[in-house]
Amino acid sequence: MAEIKSTLDIIMEKTKGLTMTEEEKKVFHKREIERKVRGLLQKFVDGFIHPEQLKDEISALDEAQYAGARDALLRECVDRIEPGAENGPFLDVLEHTAGMDTTPIQKILMEYDHDIEKKKMYREQVLRENLEGLGFSGTAVIPNIHADQVWMRHLSEMKKGFHEKVEKLFS
Repeated sequence: MAEIKSTLDIIMEKTKGLTMTEEEKKVFHKREIERKVRGLLQKFVDGFIHPEQLKDEISALDEAQYAGARDALLRECVDRIEPGAENGPFLDVLEHTAGMDTTPIQKILMEYDHDIEKKKMYREQVLRENLEGLGFSGTAVIPNIHADQVWMRHLSEMKKGFHEKVEKLFS
């Protein structure tokens, strides 16, 4: 009678002669560090660890891992920064844990906020004039800019431009 093999036996048999190249090992270790950093940052965001604990965890890595972890931390924080959102925690991590000067990012955020406010007021005025043309006017008429497709497209383009400016800081 034939022996029934487990899935593990079959996998082990098929992968017996396979080995990882040095490049594959580097990629594997890089992804492992990125996952660890992403998990630590999420714990920080969720309030399970304090900024000092995050810094200690990153600093505790050996020299080879630290550089990759720092890069991953920079990338994760930058990817999570959104205009109009609460970015303080990410800027603090960038400054205190990764040792980065966040002044250029803060400047881009302030420019974005100023620009968006100007353009929002202009778009609201255009919408108000359109409503007046339809016979709706007065102090009670408030255009719903968030339902305006033109504004939403413009907002999306501005956010994309914001992210491109921030990315250039790291290129």
